[in-house]
Amino acid sequence: MATISLNIDPKIAKTYQEYSPQKKEQIQFLLNLLFQRTLEEDTLNNITNAIRQEAQANGLTPEILAILLENDETETSP
Repeated sequence: MATISLNIDPKIAKTYQEYSPQKKEQIQFLLNLLFQRTLEEDTLNNITNAIRQEAQANGLTPEILAILLENDETETSP
């Protein structure tokens, strides 16, 4: 694990400092999950943006995509 510093509301800091080591560990675990999810979402956003840019560079506009998806839906409908 690594240590970071965050600016937080003084009331929150005071309350946290008064918690037991077990409660602090639980909060640290939750914050770690929160940061991890945020990073994963950022990575997903970066991938999505890269795909979108590549598609546009290759001439795939939102209008063309809508037509392709519409055609795909009609072909798969019974």
